[in-house]
Amino acid sequence: MASPVNNTTSPPYFSVVGIPISQLLRPDSLSPWSPASPAGAIQAGSPLTYKEAYLVHHFATHLGYWLDCTDASRQFNRKIPILVKQSPILLHAVLSYAARHVGDAEMAEQAHERCVELLIPSLNSETVAEDDILLCAIVILRVFEQLNVMVTGSDQERHLAGCSALLRASQGREVDPSTPGLRQAAFWVYMRQCLYNACVHQQAPNVDLNLILIHPPDGGDPVSDLKSETAWANTMTWICATVVQFCFGSSYPEPSTRMHRWQELSEAVESWLSTRPSTFDPIWYSEAVPRSGNPFPEIWFTADWHGMFAKSILLFVP
Repeated sequence: MASPVNNTTSPPYFSVVGIPISQLLRPDSLSPWSPASPAGAIQAGSPLTYKEAYLVHHFATHLGYWLDCTDASRQFNRKIPILVKQSPILLHAVLSYAARHVGDAEMAEQAHERCVELLIPSLNSETVAEDDILLCAIVILRVFEQLNVMVTGSDQERHLAGCSALLRASQGREVDPSTPGLRQAAFWVYMRQCLYNACVHQQAPNVDLNLILIHPPDGGDPVSDLKSETAWANTMTWICATVVQFCFGSSYPEPSTRMHRWQELSEAVESWLSTRPSTFDPIWYSEAVPRSGNPFPEIWFTADWHGMFAKSILLFVP
């Protein structure tokens, strides 16, 4: 994410490398959408069919947790299944993702194509950069796009580019790791999607790491505790991104500066480890037993966002 776009000079849609988002999102086989056409077979507030309800339920009981893996407040899991009744775009994004996951290829492709058809004219709105539901829909479409690589054999990253452009257009100079709203939650999903791509392709993540990361808040009550847990998990995600940037970026070409930067990153990890809440400590740890069939240590955590930090730490092990 770069600094916010000056809306006085930008068109009502935003672009990546000069290409409108609407063009990035449109599949090659999809004809241009006509604004005069009906808004969609499913209008906001319409009852779901049994099949649609089944897929939304599948998202709520399984897939939403993946998107919320560092969010203790479970915003995608709790809010998205309710918001699909208000937004046909969001509904079709969820249907495409869930249908692909359960193996219904025909439904997945139909829902994805319909979602893109509905999405393209919405991107011409002057308020598109502030539309949290639209941003969440594109984040979900990106997960569908990732799952679809096994079918298509390639990743065109259209929806990842769309997420980047929308966030770039509306992102301030500070990042809140406690995810107080859906927009912030979507940012951290995008962050993990960028990290995945960066590691797969061995390239720097498409994230502005010059943004200011707000320090995790203190707990003390149930709501504050959830925000604190989320913030500590996302802070490690941010540190992980800085390490990936160091490994695959070109900011530190000289050996002396690279060594100094590596020391700074190592200290950031150590600081996180020494100051994190005790809730992140495992409740069980056992060393690997040679020749037992399991060469790895066994570690149990009480929450999935606690385990996420352990996976990030493994990236720093030489």
